[in-house]
Amino acid sequence: MAASIFDSPMFVKSFPTGEASRLFSDSAAVRAVLLVEGTLAKVQGELGLIPEDSAFFIHRSAMEVQIDPAGLAEDMKDEGFVPAVVKAFAKAMEAPEHSKFIHHNAVAGEIEATALALRMRQFLTHCEKRIGDLSNNQIASPAMTSAIAQARTAAVGLHMTSGLNVAKSMADTLRLPLREEPTSVAEVATAAGAICQALEAAAPNSAELSQLRTFCDGLTEMLVKDPQTMVPLCLSQTCLCAAAALEIA
Repeated sequence: MAASIFDSPMFVKSFPTGEASRLFSDSAAVRAVLLVEGTLAKVQGELGLIPEDSAFFIHRSAMEVQIDPAGLAEDMKDEGFVPAVVKAFAKAMEAPEHSKFIHHNAVAGEIEATALALRMRQFLTHCEKRIGDLSNNQIASPAMTSAIAQARTAAVGLHMTSGLNVAKSMADTLRLPLREEPTSVAEVATAAGAICQALEAAAPNSAELSQLRTFCDGLTEMLVKDPQTMVPLCLSQTCLCAAAALEIA
């Protein structure tokens, strides 16, 4: 049996996650960091903070380069996720005269949070679309829509300390609200829980929805209590509970 029902071919029909599953893969996480790093270089080049030709090369490479997540394991264990991606990105570019400007004056945690905000925006948009489909069947609950709106306010945004001009240009380019304080994904878990609870209430005889609600409640409790520790362990599973519940409904 697979470690997660969402990765198991045996459970793919019982707990389908639809298009949302692609947002919660290692490749998606790496791709989001590359997008943020590429945008950072583009903005810094436009502001004259790094050479313009290097900014162009980094931005273009960020959209084209392929990085195998499995190759990040050793560096991630020792240095963390974003430094591991940056190191692999610089190596893949094969242009040290340009790659030395990747991640210029940036904070790894802020890059990672921005990349996660981009994926959470996609996930919440996906949920809104699926809830819109359910509204036609009078299954959707206002509580779900309200929870998603709160999650979007809390989790979708950009907070950077590398200078207001850089932060504002980054926010504009990525179409993210600029935040004075760091974003929090705990509200996304709360929204996922609200979705599971509402859908179980609408179909109380569904064993799958009941299982998803119970699973999601446990994950959400742990994540909200200690987000810094539990986000890497619980967030994807929590979101996929909601995605599966929406597919089943």
